[in-house]
Amino acid sequence: MVQKNYNELYSEGIANLRANDLNKALNIFKKLNKEMPKEITILNLLAEIHIKKDLIIEAIKFLEKSIHIDSRQDSVLLNLGLLYFQLNQNDLAMQFISRAKLIDNKNTQIYLNLGIILLKINKIEPAIKEFEEGLLIEKNNFLLNFNLGLAYQKQGDDTQAETYLRKCQQIQPNSYDVCITLSNIYSDQNSYEKALVLCDEALKINKTADAFCNRGILNHYLENYAGALKDYDQSIQLQNGYVRALFNKSITFLKIKDFENGWDLYNSRWNTPSYKSIKESFPKNKKKWDGTKVNILFLISEQGIGDQILFSSYLDELKPYCKKLIIALDQRLINLYQRSYPDIEFISNNLKKYDFSF
Repeated sequence: MVQKNYNELYSEGIANLRANDLNKALNIFKKLNKEMPKEITILNLLAEIHIKKDLIIEAIKFLEKSIHIDSRQDSVLLNLGLLYFQLNQNDLAMQFISRAKLIDNKNTQIYLNLGIILLKINKIEPAIKEFEEGLLIEKNNFLLNFNLGLAYQKQGDDTQAETYLRKCQQIQPNSYDVCITLSNIYSDQNSYEKALVLCDEALKINKTADAFCNRGILNHYLENYAGALKDYDQSIQLQNGYVRALFNKSITFLKIKDFENGWDLYNSRWNTPSYKSIKESFPKNKKKWDGTKVNILFLISEQGIGDQILFSSYLDELKPYCKKLIIALDQRLINLYQRSYPDIEFISNNLKKYDFSF
């Protein structure tokens, strides 16, 4: 009976899947799967539905059943690899995609995704090899050229990175990602004018909070502080509370000696990635100092060793405000500072190793 209605049910399931009516499609293909558990087409469609529903583990189960029945399905092996990559199981991801490569070594998607996984785990040379092998098959593949450019950028070879990113511009002239990446490369080289031109191009393609923030930073470097502040405002307008823009806006305010606005916004630094790790290591349940006299005052360094030395001349001014002063700073300075300030306790700014019981 089911066999007789297979084509009708299958067509109905496909129609529902195309209409994105996933629940109806799922119910139909589950019925067919119950009667025909080894039909790989049904198993693969059930996996597709679960992927669309963002149910990755369930999708993997159906694809693994499918590949157990027919191990030569290169597309299924590739999809399994991509799903494991989403789960950050990179070794399994590479195993499945490498198996797909053994079956079909002309599929550029296989080379692309192997390279992306290798790049993610910082195996740059093997990633470059995968991208280059893919380009031997399809030299004008945009994603292969783009990711090869990213790999060379990550390796520190800006010349090669620029070569492949410029190739991307020829293939796809209006790519926001290419413009932003090239702009970042020029910025890292301190070529701010060239970086600004490409950032402007990116903004013509897509006005994003990130691109406005990037342009604000470039304008700051070029001493166009009014332009920088305007760009940060546009960035924040597009993404309310955008921490990166708030932090860089504070830097520009401080640079032009607008200390009231600058110091107020500078607190946004604690939500940036580089400062979050410092904040997370702070002693828990300790109040921020309000400037009044306390028993114990704990001072934590934020900047590098140069600034810690520069600010050391102010340490004596803190002594009247507390009975005991504890300062966390760079490990290399502790012995020097302890000799210079014997009545102050100095500890490493690697705070995770301490138990703060005071």
